[in-house]
Formats: sequence, C-alpha cells, structure tokens
Amino acid sequence: MLKKTSMINVSDDSATIQLKQQLIHVKSELTRYQQIVKKYKENYHYGLIDALETKNEELQDEVEKQAEELKKQRVDAELKSMALLKLKRDYKENQAEKDRLAINIDSLNIRNNELSTELTREKAEKEALIQKQKELELELVVAIELMEGAENSKLQLEEKIIEMQNRVAKVEKRSTENAQKDNHSWFFQNLQSQKKSEEDK
Repeated sequence: MLKKTSMINVSDDSATIQLKQQLIHVKSELTRYQQIVKKYKENYHYGLIDALETKNEELQDEVEKQAEELKKQRVDAELKSMALLKLKRDYKENQAEKDRLAINIDSLNIRNNELSTELTREKAEKEALIQKQKELELELVVAIELMEGAENSKLQLEEKIIEMQNRVAKVEKRSTENAQKDNHSWFFQNLQSQKKSEEDK
C-alpha cells in the first residue's frame, strides 16, 4: 500500500516535472512566438509605414501631377476664354463689317439699277439716233438722187436752151437775110418805077 502510494507520488512528481518542463518549453515557445509576433508586427508596421510613405509619395506625385494638369487646364481654359472673347469680338466686328457691306451692297444695287435704267435709256436714245441717222442717210441718198436728177435736167435744159438759141439765131439770120433781100428788091422796084414815070413824062 505504501509502495503503491510511493509510486503514485513518484509518478506525480515526474508528471509535475514534465508539466513544469512543458510549461517552461511552452513559455519559451510563447516568448519566442511573442518575439516573432513582435518582430512581425514591427516589420509589418515598418513595412506598412514604408508602404504608406511610398503610397503617400505616389499620391503626392499624383496630386502634383493633378495640380499641374489642373494648372494647365486653367491656363488652357483662360486661353480658350480669351480666344472665345476674341472670337466674340471678331464676330461683332465681322457682323458690323457685314452690316456695312450689306448697306454698301444695297447702295450698289440701287446705283446699279439706276445705271441700268440710264443705260437702257441711253441705249434707246442711241437706237433712236441710229434710226434717225439711217433716215437722214436715206433722205440724203434721195436728195443726192434728186440733185443728180436735177443736174441732169439742168444739163438737158441748158442743151435745149442752147439748141433753141441756135435755132433763134438761125431764124434771125434768115429773117435778116430775107429782109435785106426784100429791101433790095423794093429799092430796085421803086427805082424802075421812077424811071418809067420820068419816061412817060
């Protein structure tokens, strides 16, 4: 009974020692694992910090890029706004120029219509003058023909007058000759009558 109890005590001591050894081992392992976890945590934190710093740098770069892009966009927007204002100003100027040109075009159209009317009138006057010229030329031709006819008639009349003058001259000459013959004959007749009267006495 005592032996059995002693064996039990020995077994309990051995188990206790084993438990203690196991406990020491567990504690040692726990400490090791705690150190590992601590190191892991530290490494994780450092890694996380590094990652965050890297991410932060990347974000800073991105922010700077975005800021630069935003600056460019603002500059571009200002340039576009200035260009738009210039376009609006140019449009107003072009519109004013267009209105001025429209007024000038209207004036030119009015002047063109006036000139067209004047040209039509001058054309009609020119045609009338041409027609009058043709009529005058025709009258001139007729007058020339009449003058030529009158000249021919004059020549014919002159020829007739000359012919008649020649005839008259011939008639007068013949009459003079006949008169002279008659006078000479009368003289001799008278002379013979006187001689005969004297002889009868």
